[in-house]
Order: sequence, then structure tokens, then C-alpha cells
Amino acid sequence: MKRLTFTIFLCVAFSALSNAAERKIAYEHGENIFVAEIDGTHAKKIAAGALPEISQDGTRIAFNTEGDAKTRPGPERHIAIADVASGKVTVLKDIPSDNCFRPVWSPDGSKIAFSIMADKEWSLGVVNADGSGFHFVKNAALKSEAFGAPEWARDGKSMFCHDLDDLYQIDLDGNVLKKWELSKILTEAGMNSNDRLSVSPDGN
Repeated sequence: MKRLTFTIFLCVAFSALSNAAERKIAYEHGENIFVAEIDGTHAKKIAAGALPEISQDGTRIAFNTEGDAKTRPGPERHIAIADVASGKVTVLKDIPSDNCFRPVWSPDGSKIAFSIMADKEWSLGVVNADGSGFHFVKNAALKSEAFGAPEWARDGKSMFCHDLDDLYQIDLDGNVLKKWELSKILTEAGMNSNDRLSVSPDGN
């Protein structure tokens, strides 16, 4: 069985690099995104936004913008990428929704997965890091809630997600590869929609 740990996002979200030579963290403070050394020094404000995820090479931060929707109740959220060195922010505009959040980098940094609201239901979206090649990852047999906390498998060809009751490994076409009952894993705990998965470094 894949070893998975569950981390809960609090007011400050951290994302750490695995490359010891380039170790940095990206975090959210107030309504802004910052990047700093792994020990918290040399903090630099990058942009306004939420839920940052730093790329494996430490050069880019994916996050979601936050604002009030103009044509419907609720928030308007877009996926954006910031260049750490220059501070330049690029909002990915070729995504067919104004409610996308919690981006996660693929292991090789070539793609980003995120939750996306479309047709009044949640699903997953995957897009190339340059903003091209968007596609939905859907499965009509799964609850909409299953698409709220994606995490990439180490091979970059599938993802893990959960619907509070079950944990799934799905491929990029939405097909379920494996399924685990969370009640058998978390015998004395439970999940909520803000709980996120973390795959062990060796993927096992």
C-alpha cells in the first residue's frame, strides 16, 4: 500500500523543496504569498494570493488569486504562476472557470493540477506549466467532493484524491486505479475537506 500522510492546512501554508541545494519555502501570510529560505530568513513578498505551491527547482510558485466574483455569489479564483527571481506573475487565462484553487506541481514541474468548479460541480483540472493544454480529469462515478485535494503520484502519471470516505488513485483520464477505505486507515481519526495528502518521497 502506498504510504500516505495527511496534513491540515492552517492559516499559513508551507511548501518545501526536496532539493537540499535549493531549499526554500513558500507560504501564505495574511492575503499575500511569500518565499523564504528554509529557516525562514530572507522572506520576500511575491504577490497577493493564497495556497502557494513552490516548484521542485524553487524557481516558480503556483498559487490562486482571490477576489469577489462579479457575476455570481462567492469567490473568484484563478491559477497564477510567479517567477521567484523576477516577481513576475502570470495568471493562466485559458482555463474555463473562474473558480479554481489549490494548485500542485507535477514531480517534473511540467504540469499543474488543481480543483476546478465547472457546471456547478467540482472536478480536477490539469494544465501545462506554460498555461497550455488544459484538460479536465473527471469520473462521473465519483462524488464531486473527491476532487478537492489532489496530490500527484511520484511517476507524474496519476494523482491521489479523497471524498472524506475513500482515498483514490486516478489516472489523468479520471480512471480509478486503486481505492482505499479511509475508515480502515484512520481508525481513530477522520478527514475534512481541507485535509491534503502527501506522498512519501520514494512513492511507496
